[in-house]
Amino acid sequence: MSKFELKGDRISLVRAIPSRLPFGKPRIELVRLDEWHVACPGAASAAVARLLQRIEQNEIGRDSTPLAEAVEDGVRCHPDLIARLTESDAEAFGFPQATNLTLNLRVRGLIHRDGFRIDADWARSGGATVNARRSGVWITHNQAQWRIPEPLWSTLAKVDAVNNAVDEAARYAAIAELKRQVLRDDKGQIRLDRILDRLSLQYASGFSLSIKVGPQGISFDPVLFSSDAMTAPDRTGPLDPDEVGLLSKEASTEFAMRFRHGDGSRQSYLLGDGSILYIDPRLADCLRIVRKAQAAAVEERTDFAAAPARYLVQDVNPADGLGSSAFVETSNYSVQLAEVEIWRKQVLPWIKPVEGGWMPASFGLSIGDGADAQWLILSGEQIGSAENAAQRAIMRRSASFELGGLKVPATQAALFAIESLGLLWQEAFLDRRPFPSLELSGRNFLQRVDLGEAPTFAPLAVPDEVTVEASLKPQMPDGLITQPFPHQKEGVHWLIAHWQAHTPGVLLADDVGMGKTWQALAFLAWTRQFARSSLPVLILGPEGFERNWQEQIERHLGDNCVGPVTILGPHELARLEESAGEPFEPLPQAAERPNPGIMLASYACLRDYQMVFARQRFAAIIYDDAHLLRHSGSQLTRAAKSLNARFQLGLTATPVEARFQDIACVLDVLHPGVDTNGVTDAESFTALFQKLGEGQGGSLPTLLRRTISECPELSDRVTMRTVPVEMPPSQAMAYERTVRRALAAKGTDQRARMLQLLRTLDAVCLHPVLPEDAGSDPQYFEHSARFIALFRILDELRAKSDRAVILCDNQALHPLLGAEIRRRYRLSRDVVTIGPRARTDECRSVAAAFEVRAGGFDVLISASDSAGNLEFTSVDHLIVLTRWWDSAVEDRAIASLRSLSRDNKATVYLLQAEYPDPSFRSMSLDAKLHAFVDARRSACVAGLQLKAGLADAEALFNEVIFEPDQDAEDVVQEEIEVPSKSAPAARPGGTLTLVSQPKPTSGSTVRRALPRRVVYRSGGMRDWTIFSAPLQGEEIANMVIIDPYAAAGERARRRTIDFVARLIGEGPRRFSVKLVSYGADGVGTYDDETNREQAEDMYRRWENRFGDLVLSFRPESKSGNRNLHDRSIEVRTVSGRTLIWDLGRGIDGVMTAHHQCTVIFTETETTRKAA
Repeated sequence: MSKFELKGDRISLVRAIPSRLPFGKPRIELVRLDEWHVACPGAASAAVARLLQRIEQNEIGRDSTPLAEAVEDGVRCHPDLIARLTESDAEAFGFPQATNLTLNLRVRGLIHRDGFRIDADWARSGGATVNARRSGVWITHNQAQWRIPEPLWSTLAKVDAVNNAVDEAARYAAIAELKRQVLRDDKGQIRLDRILDRLSLQYASGFSLSIKVGPQGISFDPVLFSSDAMTAPDRTGPLDPDEVGLLSKEASTEFAMRFRHGDGSRQSYLLGDGSILYIDPRLADCLRIVRKAQAAAVEERTDFAAAPARYLVQDVNPADGLGSSAFVETSNYSVQLAEVEIWRKQVLPWIKPVEGGWMPASFGLSIGDGADAQWLILSGEQIGSAENAAQRAIMRRSASFELGGLKVPATQAALFAIESLGLLWQEAFLDRRPFPSLELSGRNFLQRVDLGEAPTFAPLAVPDEVTVEASLKPQMPDGLITQPFPHQKEGVHWLIAHWQAHTPGVLLADDVGMGKTWQALAFLAWTRQFARSSLPVLILGPEGFERNWQEQIERHLGDNCVGPVTILGPHELARLEESAGEPFEPLPQAAERPNPGIMLASYACLRDYQMVFARQRFAAIIYDDAHLLRHSGSQLTRAAKSLNARFQLGLTATPVEARFQDIACVLDVLHPGVDTNGVTDAESFTALFQKLGEGQGGSLPTLLRRTISECPELSDRVTMRTVPVEMPPSQAMAYERTVRRALAAKGTDQRARMLQLLRTLDAVCLHPVLPEDAGSDPQYFEHSARFIALFRILDELRAKSDRAVILCDNQALHPLLGAEIRRRYRLSRDVVTIGPRARTDECRSVAAAFEVRAGGFDVLISASDSAGNLEFTSVDHLIVLTRWWDSAVEDRAIASLRSLSRDNKATVYLLQAEYPDPSFRSMSLDAKLHAFVDARRSACVAGLQLKAGLADAEALFNEVIFEPDQDAEDVVQEEIEVPSKSAPAARPGGTLTLVSQPKPTSGSTVRRALPRRVVYRSGGMRDWTIFSAPLQGEEIANMVIIDPYAAAGERARRRTIDFVARLIGEGPRRFSVKLVSYGADGVGTYDDETNREQAEDMYRRWENRFGDLVLSFRPESKSGNRNLHDRSIEVRTVSGRTLIWDLGRGIDGVMTAHHQCTVIFTETETTRKAA
């Protein structure tokens, strides 16, 4: 028998060892920390798992000391950790219960004056102040000690920060942090006085630039964004600041003006509308650099506006600030930059070819893109002076130079274009060569056959008999360590054929896990061995891709197959860009030589140091994850278009992610001039995809895509196995309750709300109880169908001593599940876990350590998006505990199994929780999600991999959220007695539809705890029983109203107050009401109303109606909280009940009869012990 002992902040686990003597006392001994997971009481296993994870991950408190630290006699707990403990975890370790007193905060003094303070005192829920003494994280009252839980503990720390602020700016920053902290109070335990409550807070986490051109050149101001806007899950392209910017236009103008009057380091501003703008401390470091650039000379301002992320990388320590990730490239920024940056417009050489020969009829420069391009005709005599003018302008860092009456951007790309024309003039008209040299034939020119036709960007026409490479037969190069699959060999031959045909570029779009990287490397080895190119190769990809490519080169290619490999980072590129007096210093390893090697650089480096790359000619450029080039106006895409290479290769498994037009933009980089017009829908995209994959007029196909299903050598190596399990009763009840609540949103066209409800339902399918609330239930995992299936599979694998990877995207479950697996299967070490968005090198390191662990049966738990970076040789089983809508994420994880030796076959298990009622089993979310992912995977066969959007969410929602069949014989109607006085009618003749329940069958009982449902018909009566009946005999403790439009204008506010008045009736009013709604700047209907005016009117109306009933009105910025979709009323009663009403069309749908509105009522128990 073991138990925990508590001494202050130290926890010890002790056990009693029975005495060997009759009637002897047992001996008490300490349990070593590494034995806690097996020796602790079963009810404490979840708490112990979370505690040990904190020790392992070295989590720290606000004072930078460990949250949990192993000491000789157990674990020392930081006060921050003690406050964060759930009630069940605290009870498991023996800590006192959390206080349920209310924390009252009151202002003393004026906020802009010295002496301003916030006082804190404690009160009971009814409002009576109590005499309580606080000592650290403990509070004593009623002669008992209690624990101060979160968010009360952190709120008190923020109050101390306000009171200790040294100046006005620091005070505003501390108040902003306090307000942000108070928002985390979902229990109504923190009450603010009127002044604090009405302070509005805006929290900035990122920025873009608003660029203007005036008499003094380029100027710019920062445009701020919230973290929610930057990380919105439905974001498919550049942000629109007008739609999701943090501040209103008036507030943005005020901020820009005040920002210019300081040094940019200020972290808070009190704006004219009474709101506090708080700058994330890490963002403040970036804005300080922006302010410095605003005051710089015109040349530096122009440079900064063109590539702000580059300056942030140079000047912000990644450990201290956000760096380049703070900058957001918005749609407005891209348009403004294109308009004002003439010096960064694309410059290409053009020719008008002559039929039957390679010498052009005329030539010159093309300046700009598409229909806006300017065409400058040059003579041979002008080329020398043009080259000198370009070199001088670049040396002086001028924006442009004059040529033929036009302004030409002073870039390395322009210089290279002029040099290409010079070489053409020399060979065609001075040397009169019968055909161009290999050097000239490898350069691309825009070829204008007719003014009415779109030009093509391609090499000069060269007769086949004089092309050396055309005589080379496709063959695999020497030095390949790993041998190819048939489809990979076919892909390499396809690339070689395009090289020999002088094609500008192609797109390799094979499915995930088919070895696109291997094909690219084998092709590069061929160019070195047979084509003997003397130019370097550039490989570009997303942040952190470099190490993976280095490992792939070492794994698949022998020594010196492709030459030395160099990684180019921002610091090296900055040195090259600013090398004084040597503007054309070659890149490392870039000088022409027999084997110049490979350079690896991230897309961020290309974007920020475009000119360094543009001055170098490459044999080939490879774009990994080429779909990232899908935004035509972005800096990255424009930078990619400025590069010069003999051949370009794009690699991606998802050529289309956000729009059908994505593929056109990507191919415009790889192969300018290829016909991709008219792609607007799935049908036209499929036709284009087929045309590109088949070639035109006998030419080679520009795109190559194969899928796993087409390659038996790969598809046969993985078996997909669906494992359905019926939900246990507790999970089925939670699933049913969630479905019923979701009915309120059906038919409302509120897609974002539907997506949010689907996520809630998916969480229930995983487990009806959040891992944070697992508490002391030793049967926690028996309440989930997916976990029942998981452990059945693990039982089988344990018997065979096999290993498995579990995909689980609920990171809070990792320690709990890992501890249960270790306990259940008596493993001698902790289960390895990998969280979301882990870097490739981190994943590879963890996988390598997992591979060499001794023993047979073992398990690794990984987030889905990180699992795609794993590679194993001893894992044959992948268990999908949580599924992604995006099949590509799942496919990348499965691909890690296909990278095994060819003798191994792997199994993928898809776990499904099934609703027990046979009538609705096929409509269970897991079954529908399985079909949805399969359908998307089938669509991906044609290269169509659009990200799941809100329309998909609505379609899935309508399939999963079912309504009972009220006409069926096994359904009876529950009668609700409706007093006549409770049914005021907006219009006579209303119809009331009531919730239905299954008719009892033999041996069963009717479950009367089902949530009630009423449908208010358009133009019909609004019966009030569904609201009034649950509140009969109850006293309200607190109320939370969530409705995005409950305060949107005077009429909406009046209806909201009328609704509350009717709901609470004449009962006691010793409680508080929290209203969460969009601010005036977010609803778009009342443009003449500010947030401050909205709040003042709301409070005035409230006080006139309710007197001293406390209201906390929290207007949300629509851009700052795009996830505000619920329309619900939650009431907690003094007796411990939680009553929830979900309103289909919000309060407006209840208080008016304009639209049909569904109301769902549910109830949960939330009893707490009195303090």
